[in-house]
Amino acid sequence: MLDLNLLRSFVVVAERRRLSQAAHVLGLPKSTVSRHVAKLEERTGKLFNRLNDGFDLTPVGQRLYGQTKNAIHELSRELFDPGAAERAQTLRIQAPANYGRGLLNGVIAQYLKKNPYCAIDITLTDRFTSPDLTAVDLGVFVGIAPGKDVEHWPAGFVEAKLYAAPSLFRKARRPKTPGDLKNWPVVTNDCVPGELGRIRLHGAREKRALLGQVRLSSAEPEVLLTAAIAGIGIARLPTFYADAAVAAGTLVAVLPDYAIDRHAVTLGRSRLNKNVAAADFAEFAVATLSR
Repeated sequence: MLDLNLLRSFVVVAERRRLSQAAHVLGLPKSTVSRHVAKLEERTGKLFNRLNDGFDLTPVGQRLYGQTKNAIHELSRELFDPGAAERAQTLRIQAPANYGRGLLNGVIAQYLKKNPYCAIDITLTDRFTSPDLTAVDLGVFVGIAPGKDVEHWPAGFVEAKLYAAPSLFRKARRPKTPGDLKNWPVVTNDCVPGELGRIRLHGAREKRALLGQVRLSSAEPEVLLTAAIAGIGIARLPTFYADAAVAAGTLVAVLPDYAIDRHAVTLGRSRLNKNVAAADFAEFAVATLSR
């Protein structure tokens, strides 16, 4: 009979991919988790490939994970994890609309898949609105520093850059300097349609640039993304909205060495909030976004 503790450590390492994160979830020393995995491998064969960025399952590990994960999750809830009932309550999150739609929704889907007893209620707000942590369990701060009474988890940075469809440059050369931007129509979120726009570029040094005619103005990145792919103009877009289109070849970066905006992203909850799921989700989101 295999020790259930060994299988439980194996499943958590397989899902978190790092011993330190698995140890945190399990509430065990990292050395203990490593020993559990080693003992299990003595019985089953090699379960993980150790890589620079974490642990990846071998074919043997993939089979064992598929055979045991559901049972271990059930048993962990009943036998190992007295906090599971608390995490089963609804987790209320408030996030800026663009960030919530463009990036956080994928994290939420992954978290719910791994935590079948949790439910999430997310509210999307104006980008520059500080989350109301008296009304929710967890807030996403973009470009705003949480207050001193907020427990917080830094989640990196988000940037906006300039993108356009390759078709836009069939008859003329793609802009190579900020001064070239005035020759091209643009779609953006902060200029008046029909007029010439202005933009602040952040590269080796900050520089203001004159844009061409603003063909479309919208606060919704999805609208700007569609217009840019259609060749309407150069678009100002968050990088996480444009990445898939760039990979598909329907958009290219314009002046890629310049950023338009760069904001720190922080997840935070009030120190008075006792919802265990808030901290669990924040740690999962930071780990997922850093991959």
